[in-house]
Amino acid sequence: MSGKILQAVTLATICLCPLAAVAQDDDFDLDSSPPAQSPANKPVLVNEAGIGLGGQTGSKGRYGRYTGSPDDGAFGSAWFRTQQRATGKDEGTRFFEAEGDRLEIGSQRVLPDPTLSIHFGEQGAWDSRLSYEGIAFREATGYHTLFDPDGNLVNGLSPRSINATASNAAGSARVNKYLSSVDVGTRRERVGAQFRLFDVAGWTPSAKIEHEHKEGTKVNSLFFYNPNVFASIPEPVDYDTDRLTVTTDYTTRPVQARFSYIFSSFTNNQSSFKTLTPFNVATIPGYQASELSLPPSNQEHRVKAQFGISPLASTHLTMNLSYGLQFQDEAFTTRQYDRTPKIADSSYGGMIKTMYGNVALTSRPWTDWNFRAAYTIDDRDNASDAYKQPAPYRADGTQVFNGSGGVQFNRPYSFRNQRADLEAGYRVLKSTKATLDYSYKINDRDYSVTNRNQESTTGGRINSTLWDGVTTSLGYAHSIRQATEYKGNAGWATLGRTLTGNNSEDRLRMYSYAARKRDEVKSTLNWDVHPQLSLSAMGRLIDDDFPDTYFGVTGNKAFSLGPDITFLPAKGVATHLYYTYQDNFTEMVVANPQNGNFVDWRLRNGDTVHTVGFSTDWQVNDRLKLELENNLSYGNTAFEEASWRRGSGAISLANAAQNLPDSRSITNSLRFSGEYSVTDNMYVGLAGLWERFLSKDYLNEQSASSTANQTGTAVIGGEGNGGYSVHIIMATARVVW
Repeated sequence: MSGKILQAVTLATICLCPLAAVAQDDDFDLDSSPPAQSPANKPVLVNEAGIGLGGQTGSKGRYGRYTGSPDDGAFGSAWFRTQQRATGKDEGTRFFEAEGDRLEIGSQRVLPDPTLSIHFGEQGAWDSRLSYEGIAFREATGYHTLFDPDGNLVNGLSPRSINATASNAAGSARVNKYLSSVDVGTRRERVGAQFRLFDVAGWTPSAKIEHEHKEGTKVNSLFFYNPNVFASIPEPVDYDTDRLTVTTDYTTRPVQARFSYIFSSFTNNQSSFKTLTPFNVATIPGYQASELSLPPSNQEHRVKAQFGISPLASTHLTMNLSYGLQFQDEAFTTRQYDRTPKIADSSYGGMIKTMYGNVALTSRPWTDWNFRAAYTIDDRDNASDAYKQPAPYRADGTQVFNGSGGVQFNRPYSFRNQRADLEAGYRVLKSTKATLDYSYKINDRDYSVTNRNQESTTGGRINSTLWDGVTTSLGYAHSIRQATEYKGNAGWATLGRTLTGNNSEDRLRMYSYAARKRDEVKSTLNWDVHPQLSLSAMGRLIDDDFPDTYFGVTGNKAFSLGPDITFLPAKGVATHLYYTYQDNFTEMVVANPQNGNFVDWRLRNGDTVHTVGFSTDWQVNDRLKLELENNLSYGNTAFEEASWRRGSGAISLANAAQNLPDSRSITNSLRFSGEYSVTDNMYVGLAGLWERFLSKDYLNEQSASSTANQTGTAVIGGEGNGGYSVHIIMATARVVW
């Protein structure tokens, strides 16, 4: 049974009895070297078909959200692979291949994640591929909402019937009376077709068409005019994505080239989510509904050229060039309440020009020396229209937003990122190589808190064989990033929101743009102790310092370490053990505006993960193989908070920082599998999984609101605890020929 099938039912990550490599290769290349021939008295088995029958219990919480199998009950699974080639003298070199995987049917699911593909053609002349794939994703179970995906209030709830000024108890009771618990997720269905010709005057042209439909819902929330009134909604998803790729390749020994044209179209079949507010709160005259814009439809045209040139035997030059045009001209929907001046245009008129270029030169001009130089540019020129639209009303009829004029402009954000790399390596000794590298980056952008970042990185590494069977590497890099004239309020100012006297935002530094110093160390060790035992270990340390940041992330440290052991204790038995420790510590300072900016908070968050596991393969005899695997992972997120007075203000109980409870989780996954060869081409097997997830998170236990008169105006779509304890067992049978 293949690893793909076991993965489809979350039962395995290892093959029970693999086929020949030619049957496993998903992208079988007819131009590649033929597989090794088996003895004359034993045919090559390249076809396979199998079935599996099993059951699943305990699936709840977050189990199975990515595999399409979150439901309990009995299920069946099937898969097949087949290859046929013309063998007669007059039949040419025609061939046919077909493959199907994850063909599952259960009590609550029908083909949740199937894959089907066929590949046929005439070797050296032409070939074609057809494919289908289904991809299921369950984002949330037990999601609480007052709405359906069409925006209708559920369970007989009337608009404006929930009193926002009621007490916590009364508001909560009113909300709970009408809440609906639903599953939120999506399903994608993808089909594709490709046709290719070989050796057309030295070129290999091909065309590929892909279509994907995505449907379902995803988690979101919506404000209902008044910014203090919001509720969870199941945002509707109804997308279609089409892609056409036309490519031609040219290959000779000194020159390789590829030219491509790519057209991509994204269509959202629903432009907005519109609903009436269930809350009895103040609105402006003429209020009809609240509306959420959904992702707009758009298109892209792109041309690409790729070259590989070897002017000398020791030198190779590669180039990648790309130019694209992106369009978004979605029609504006009728706004529920417009302000003067109104937007006169009927559609957006968006256009972005993109350009990407990369050139790299690698060379070994002398013995023991190697060099590499590269340059990359990534440019985005946003030529979309810009509009001014005053901020929407608040319940009091003004446009005030946090003491400012509000966000009034959409800005066509553009950027240009450039990077240059240099690398030189020298074999100092027969068993030791030293490498030095340097990179310089410039990131330019507009309408931002800083319009320019410059970063230089200097580093080196040593790879060495200390003695027979022992290899090691050690690398170090130091980088300095500068932010040109960082202005915390600049981003808001370009959108029309003027902030005066707000030092908390003016002095706030975004960690991805702020000046930074980074030191990084990486090391590996591999030791083949003897043919039955090998040891390895890796370590990495990253230390980030933000010297110009007062408010924001001021420091971050990340550390990881892990040994790995492979042991062959007896003939036919292989054991693998591993452990990984990961730690990330972030320090942040923020201003608390609740007390006139006279109180600062310091947040120190630490994330720690321990992962330990083993796997054992035992080839009992020529017909029986057993496998056992276990993985245990423990994660902890700690929140340490402190507050101190700044200036003449006083710290009150309401705005004093308090530590939050730690968030902990444990995941243990135990898998077993076995397969017995009944004959040379018939196999039966048994596989099982026990997986348990325990989670302790304060977010799973907190109330919907912590202050009076808020429960009735905030509906949080909490899922509760995502823990689970799942048991799966499956019997399999397969035949190869």
